[in-house]
Amino acid sequence: SLDIPLKSDAHTNVNTLKTETIGHGGSMGSERISVETLDHYLEQHPEIGQIDLLKIDTEGYDLKVLTGAHKTLSQAKAKMIFTEVGFSKENNLHVKLCEMIPFLEKYEYTFLGIFSMDVNNLHRRPQFGNALFIHRSLVNAVVNA
Repeated sequence: SLDIPLKSDAHTNVNTLKTETIGHGGSMGSERISVETLDHYLEQHPEIGQIDLLKIDTEGYDLKVLTGAHKTLSQAKAKMIFTEVGFSKENNLHVKLCEMIPFLEKYEYTFLGIFSMDVNNLHRRPQFGNALFIHRSLVNAVVNA
């Protein structure tokens, strides 16, 4: 278990385990939460043979989530990964796209594109969006679609 700092009502959308972002917004204390790796969860639930789409929205904790999915990623049990990424160096609320791409390439995932982006706030930072990665076993299906 870990303690997650809780933000004031106006900033609850940035509650995160990532300690570098704790100063963003007013604090309302903390809450102890249970944290489990994806690998461990799948070991406990063998009926889940594969994940078609793994959606991660953990406010900057995404690489930690994926690090806890080493076996899952190595065995290509997740076919697609949809995760928030940041685009600017000033954005410390999200994992930067330039960090996410090489991390997932080690597991043979290909960056397919950005499918939603925070366009309402282009005039200010941090800018972010959702990136889709697919396992190389799906590349031919996508290219030939």
